Amino acid sequence: MCKFKLVFLFLLTVPCVFGQDDQEHNPNDEVELTATHNGHPGPSIQDSQDDAKRNEQPPFKPRNQHDVDESNAKYTDYTNWDSLTSRYAPPQESQRGGIPYYVTEQRLREIRKEFMYWYFDLGGDGDNIGDWQKTIQSSSPQVHKNLNFQLPFFGFRFNYTRVSINGYLEFSDPPENYPAYPLVFPVKDWPKMNDPSFMGIFFSKCRIGSLRTEDLDRRKPGVYFRLERDLQTRIDQLGVEMRERVKWDIREGMIGAETFNPKHAIIVTWKNISFAGGIPQALYTTNTFQLVLATDEVFTYAIFNYLDLQWTSHTEALGDTLKGEGG
Repeated sequence: MCKFKLVFLFLLTVPCVFGQDDQEHNPNDEVELTATHNGHPGPSIQDSQDDAKRNEQPPFKPRNQHDVDESNAKYTDYTNWDSLTSRYAPPQESQRGGIPYYVTEQRLREIRKEFMYWYFDLGGDGDNIGDWQKTIQSSSPQVHKNLNFQLPFFGFRFNYTRVSINGYLEFSDPPENYPAYPLVFPVKDWPKMNDPSFMGIFFSKCRIGSLRTEDLDRRKPGVYFRLERDLQTRIDQLGVEMRERVKWDIREGMIGAETFNPKHAIIVTWKNISFAGGIPQALYTTNTFQLVLATDEVFTYAIFNYLDLQWTSHTEALGDTLKGEGG
């Protein structure tokens, strides 16, 4: 099993805004890319209180037992809800009003020890399937998502994205016909041929796999999408914990991010994803990986989490039909 984490920065350099019907653009504009760095001091309560005051967001301080009991009360049907252990997504109404939630340093350490960010396959609003995207299947491999905020990426701003089963997010139309493998980026024939604007965390031809008997995590295989907005003013448990975790993960993982305060975050998770073209037995050979995007609408940071990689190539890229190796 292979497990590793990467952090990237996408810096806005051109004041352009693109919606889903806007014109094509050249993604080769200026972008700053920096490797991970762990040399910065860890979070302290005083640091976060100062940050909160500057951004007028809920304070980061220890809570007493009375606070714990009251903070849980806002989850009417989630009295013992814990973001680290529950498969149930809290309802949207829990983000509004209620008693402010405070997170301790110990709790923050517990949260940050988890390799993957939150994703849920039950609860939430609507169909009781949490973040799981039931419409993403082999026959319908992507879904459109409106963001309702401006996401800086490669010198442009986007208010939407498309999530694909094939291990990427896209912000523009792909080329009409992909060239032979291996793929080459950027597309040399641009602008005659579309040069896609996308984030490919594991760009391949994929299909949803199956759970193995030994898998401890029994959440459904498939693609998960979670959008957390307005983090700087959130006072609910998940909002506060999301803000503090992604803030400190990025501050400690990226040079120059010491004052970054996330405003919005996107979590996309591909769980138990197998490769296209494999035999039925190959459905148990799967990868699980995750893309976390955080932005203050000036800077955008991307965290790539690779929890479990069992295959490398689909069969069209000359991978074998059982293990997805080679190519």
